[in-house]
Amino acid sequence: MNILLVNDHYSFGGAENYVRGLEEELEEDHEVKTLTLDDSDESDYSIEEASNPVLKLKNRYFYNRRIKREVQQVVEEVDPDVVHLNKNVVAPVAVLKGLRGEKVVKTVHDFGFVSLKDKYAYEMNQFERKIRKTLDRGTQRYLKKLRENVINRYTAPSRALTQELEENGYTPSTHLPNFVTDREPDYEGEHFLFVGRLEDGKAPDLLVEAYRKASGDDYDIPPLEIAGKGKMKEELEEKSSGMGKVTVHGYVSEEKLEGLYRNSKAVVIPSRWRENNPLVALEAKAFGSALIVSDRGGLPELVEEGETGFIFKSEDVEGLIRNLSTEVDWKVLGENSRDDYEQNYRPKVHLEKLLELYNN
Repeated sequence: MNILLVNDHYSFGGAENYVRGLEEELEEDHEVKTLTLDDSDESDYSIEEASNPVLKLKNRYFYNRRIKREVQQVVEEVDPDVVHLNKNVVAPVAVLKGLRGEKVVKTVHDFGFVSLKDKYAYEMNQFERKIRKTLDRGTQRYLKKLRENVINRYTAPSRALTQELEENGYTPSTHLPNFVTDREPDYEGEHFLFVGRLEDGKAPDLLVEAYRKASGDDYDIPPLEIAGKGKMKEELEEKSSGMGKVTVHGYVSEEKLEGLYRNSKAVVIPSRWRENNPLVALEAKAFGSALIVSDRGGLPELVEEGETGFIFKSEDVEGLIRNLSTEVDWKVLGENSRDDYEQNYRPKVHLEKLLELYNN
């Protein structure tokens, strides 16, 4: 099969990791090309987006004839059997018009696709947020109509988002969880682990606050390792100073991150905003670690309470402390978590379902 993967960027975050992983897996049996809109040397085709901030903003909401023409040129050269459209916020109107007439599967990677509240939960200054919300409201109906004319099928990695797509008229929608490549599990972990951007929506501060509150009481909680970069790093270091049980690493290499995963009893995802099907959680399962997650978005779908981990109410510090300090055999939970990975989140499982969608 001849497949064209389309995404805003080649290297950035979760959606980009998914596309690169999918590209690698599909290439074993199919012809695969990748198109991005970040002028990247890494993807097979990449269209240069405007560098001027005003023009960047314009491309997000209005038609750009050049980008449409360049997308059409790529499609004509690749001649794909199917186009797999992923993150598409850089120039959605131009990209969609450039793909008109092709067989298009669209994967929705976050709740911001259907909810302005979720779209603007991320870090953004008030002025930009106000302008973009106004523009979003003005173009919502037009973009939705354009998608109806171009996109044949939607997928979403969580059941929660799949349901919201259906409720908002984005049909047919199929639940298709993400995947991660296999890891060598280790069930003898010593610490809890947070991996992610150090910013408000991911709530690493809530996790440090839980450790601070628990330190004055008779709680027996394993040490916490925090890995990631972001504007909250100094704040977290200050809050955890002198605590003894919390280490804020900041950015770490892939090799060191693998060691942190391998040596973790559980990975903690305390997010305030609605997570979809985060790769961090799937990495934890692949490494044989349990999960402690908030009840936001698709996170509860990843945990069988008391069997593969625990769920607490978002912002509930006391509930988080109870999960962190519960007396349980973390090794057994880790083994159960690994079993869940093998059944649901291996590349082979994902590809079988995705290729069925392609063929349909």
